[in-house]
Amino acid sequence: MYQKNKKNYVAWNILEEDFPGSGSLYDKLLFILNYAILSPSAHNTQPWLFEIKNGIIYFYIDNKRALVGSDESGRQLYESLGACLETIKIAGYYFGFEFDVLYQYNDKNKKDSNKELFCSLYAKECSIDTENIYYKLFKNITSRYSGKLKYENIEVDDKFLEEAGKLLFNFDDLNLKFVKVQGLDRNIILSAIEEGTRRAFAMQSFKNELGSWLRNNWTKKFDGMPGFTVGMPAPISLLAPKLFTLIDTSKMQISLMKEIVNSTLVIGLISGGDCKENWIKSGQLYVLVSLLSCNYEFSTHVMGAAVEFDDIAYQLSENLNINGKPLMFFRIGRQKKKFLSPRRLLTDVLI
Repeated sequence: MYQKNKKNYVAWNILEEDFPGSGSLYDKLLFILNYAILSPSAHNTQPWLFEIKNGIIYFYIDNKRALVGSDESGRQLYESLGACLETIKIAGYYFGFEFDVLYQYNDKNKKDSNKELFCSLYAKECSIDTENIYYKLFKNITSRYSGKLKYENIEVDDKFLEEAGKLLFNFDDLNLKFVKVQGLDRNIILSAIEEGTRRAFAMQSFKNELGSWLRNNWTKKFDGMPGFTVGMPAPISLLAPKLFTLIDTSKMQISLMKEIVNSTLVIGLISGGDCKENWIKSGQLYVLVSLLSCNYEFSTHVMGAAVEFDDIAYQLSENLNINGKPLMFFRIGRQKKKFLSPRRLLTDVLI
């Protein structure tokens, strides 16, 4: 359905052989940011801006893209930023760079109404180890997608789960647990999804915001969620943004979520202390798991309804015997059709 020759999809066409090996440091860092803009983000909001000066990438939060209606705490925003940060580190390593990261998102003097300095990345050259996980996952950046449709009835390889578990090596404050969707656990997961979805769609602010990020199947916009990525027929995709704001679609959404969960054999849960630092790390860990899944022809799909409301999240933690609060809930499986989402051009996110 997506067309890589359409302007709002051309960001996916980046080729590693175009890296300016004999170019300036600025040119090299700029090229690396072509991969950053392919990172996953909540509602495909892409809430980032960049500036390069003197070998430093200044990474800003684009506050205009925060989901104030559905992400009041900012957890999904910081998870998206963490995913983008990790993508920069992966791409940087592949081309011979490491980054010292200085977080600055709590510096109120650096904040204005539109953008906020998230972190500064100080680039330094490094030797490349082809056995490094960053090096191995790099090529999946341009093929990773969010699998939001029903999955095929294909077992998730235990080898993948074992490899994914090892990704925790750099995230001491987090826990990563995989749960097979069967028996009592299936009922626990379905219950959390149903209650979370019901509450979300009872909030007009959530429905308005969701409608504002839904896109029709022929969209020319560079962000948001085209209808085909969630299996929406073309005619309905034209009406959906308005319908979601005007009509109570909660029963339909709950039914759809149940179908999706019932097609899923394994879900992943990232948990830990509920703070910005761990939200960022959750996004970093998630993007590693998501890229690793591509090696097995799987995709991942974040479902926020199960963890967005504290009481539901903590009940899920207790019922599934999870350490800490669940911060991110995602599915793993194989989807027949693969859909990429539109991306802003690099020129649109540079300051």
